[in-house]
Amino acid sequence: MKKYKVVAKDNLEAPPHTWTKGLDYEVIEEDNKDYFTISSNEGAVNYFNSVKDITLENFDELEVGNLSRARELQIIKSALELDIVSQKECIEELKSKGKDFHPWVQWLDDSEKIHKKISIEYMNEMAKEKSL
Repeated sequence: MKKYKVVAKDNLEAPPHTWTKGLDYEVIEEDNKDYFTISSNEGAVNYFNSVKDITLENFDELEVGNLSRARELQIIKSALELDIVSQKECIEELKSKGKDFHPWVQWLDDSEKIHKKISIEYMNEMAKEKSL
């Protein structure tokens, strides 16, 4: 039996199953079976081995090691970057309307500190991964 993780390249749908871009899922290939199993947001689904290659083209295989943690940090880092942009836009909007924006400034400051911390941790994880 072979078990490994894959990451969805895009948001995917094969009703009733879905996969979310950037999230990882488990694939199980059992010996002497004509199918493989892949987890989904809803549970797991079995596909015939004859469609395995074309199905798995929609996923990147997650390498063994620290990549899983690095991938998590990369997703958090990206989300924070988008959130920081939105916060800055919100602050500018509130300023232009003469409204109180000071609570947003502290939130932005905290978000930028967390982003810096996550970025450093992400780079360290990537360095560890490359040294393996």
